[in-house]
Amino acid sequence: MRRARMFIDLRQPTLVISGHWNPRIFGLDWVAQNLFQLAAGAAVEVGQVLAPDRRFPILLIDGVGVGCTTDRLELFATDDADDSLARVEAIAVRTLELLQHTPVFGFGANFTFMDAEVDAAIADALMTAERLEAHYRITDRAYQTSIALADDLVLNLLRHIGADGVQIAMNFHYGVVGAESARNAIQGALGRAKEQALKIMSELYHQDEFEIAKFGPAPTGEDSNVEI
Repeated sequence: MRRARMFIDLRQPTLVISGHWNPRIFGLDWVAQNLFQLAAGAAVEVGQVLAPDRRFPILLIDGVGVGCTTDRLELFATDDADDSLARVEAIAVRTLELLQHTPVFGFGANFTFMDAEVDAAIADALMTAERLEAHYRITDRAYQTSIALADDLVLNLLRHIGADGVQIAMNFHYGVVGAESARNAIQGALGRAKEQALKIMSELYHQDEFEIAKFGPAPTGEDSNVEI
């Protein structure tokens, strides 16, 4: 019998801030002491993830993942509980306070749903208007729609069905400019995005129960207690 749940894929970043970033700043010591406000010399349990679809290592500390490139700061939650999302927001706000002169061009609150099996309700919802399925064997389908929710807020909704299953990705993009504007807009954004994402999954795709897909424990030697 098929399991009646999809996954919320937290291996994708929960919060992405676009801008001109300096990845060299985001070393372990700086991240631990400044973003997580851990005392120098403290022993900290740190995970480092080298995900195949990311260009940089992700540091995992206290339930939040941090990764940075020259144009994106990516923050990862390790579960979808409200306090975990609030912790991600707090790290983002602290980063923007400390690096207040960083040029920032917007941020996205992201929730991605996936499963290796395609529920019939989702397959039906993504039938093409042309009813191509009646004439051909469709092996891959992808749809992207941008929905204006407010003056500075756009929902980018991606739906994809292929050989690997189904993925429904929601990017709530805030087009705010500047670190201060982003800092003010981020607070509460993840909670609102989660509420709307779950509503969409329920109303459009009839999915109400979800498990969590997240980064698993690293192989021996990759997770460690280190002194900062």
